[in-house]
Amino acid sequence: MRASRLPLLFVVAACHEPARSPRALAPDTVYAVADQVWGTLDGPPETVFAEIRSLAAGSRGQLFVHDAGRGIIELAPNGAFVRIFAAPGQGPLEVRSAYALHARGILVAAWDAGNKRISVWREDGTLLGSAPAPRFWTAYDESALTLTAEGDLWAKIVPDARDDGMGFPRPEYIRIWPGGQPDTIWVEAGGPACDHPYDFSFRRGFWLDRREPWFPSHLSALGEDGALYVGCTDDFSFTRYADGDSLRFSRPNRRIPILDDEREFFESVVTPPIGPLPDRRPEYSRIIPSTDGKVWVFETAPPDPLTGRSGEMAREMGYANPVKIGETQGHFSVFSSQGDLIAIVPLPEGMRYSGYPTTPSVLIRGDTLWTVTTGEFDEQYVTRFIVPIPESGERR
Repeated sequence: MRASRLPLLFVVAACHEPARSPRALAPDTVYAVADQVWGTLDGPPETVFAEIRSLAAGSRGQLFVHDAGRGIIELAPNGAFVRIFAAPGQGPLEVRSAYALHARGILVAAWDAGNKRISVWREDGTLLGSAPAPRFWTAYDESALTLTAEGDLWAKIVPDARDDGMGFPRPEYIRIWPGGQPDTIWVEAGGPACDHPYDFSFRRGFWLDRREPWFPSHLSALGEDGALYVGCTDDFSFTRYADGDSLRFSRPNRRIPILDDEREFFESVVTPPIGPLPDRRPEYSRIIPSTDGKVWVFETAPPDPLTGRSGEMAREMGYANPVKIGETQGHFSVFSSQGDLIAIVPLPEGMRYSGYPTTPSVLIRGDTLWTVTTGEFDEQYVTRFIVPIPESGERR
């Protein structure tokens, strides 16, 4: 890809010049250590969570949490309830379904899908402004909202649910705050690696593309420093574009096969029909730039069995071995800002994450990971983990 700056338009197109690649290193395995927990099993109602959709960390260590139907809740660094930051409802200071939160400095931004708007507040609760939903709407993952160092708020936009598909190139990010005429980032499908018949998206519900767990697809992320990351999940590689330069990140492919049970189950339940599944899964499902320049990539995991009532219902419908997207056995590959693979971070105990919109997003800043964890009664918590990842020069 090459990037060119035009008036109010930033275009990312197919690359015909080689990107600089990092050197190969054997990564360390680094385990996350729990440091702080927000939420209770039987405490005050404001601290008992059941369906967390999004979270953000404030400048003073406080936490903002959207639990479905309860607005945005602010919690102190020690876990104590502070206030209802944004009450549930349709008023200008209220939210209905905040599927993405992002905080940086003294600003807090929320994508409120229920009210079809994106709002920006100061941490003291002062509403600075709201933008109505554009024709294209934002993603349900870590890349949905990005507050950059310059104070701009970017939203990742995807085809509307009414569209049966949209080919590339297409608009991918739009700057919606501060006000004024917006900039737009256009992105192509990702070059030869994504040159397959499925280079468009079928938006269904939470999914940017309902075929994402099984078909190679284009992924992107925007860092708080303004760097753009673009890759295709058919191959374990992606490219960073920043300051007129590019850097390719990669590691060996793992080629996880799609199992027969998985194939039989999902080919029958996914609509519209998507045709036969490939022989293997995509290599990864998320690119998450951290604030310290590192890049976390969630590798695609094998499927977990579908248990509980959902599993019983599937078996009653005739599926002998129903499965779901892997949520408990995956791990992150962590790259340095120079593109070296420096660490493998397994999912901590209690964390359920697939990198897909069926599980809540994570927040990563430096060596700190905030994530939703689940207790033995399916109650939810937000747990902060410390992940002591070495810098490239410190590795053994």
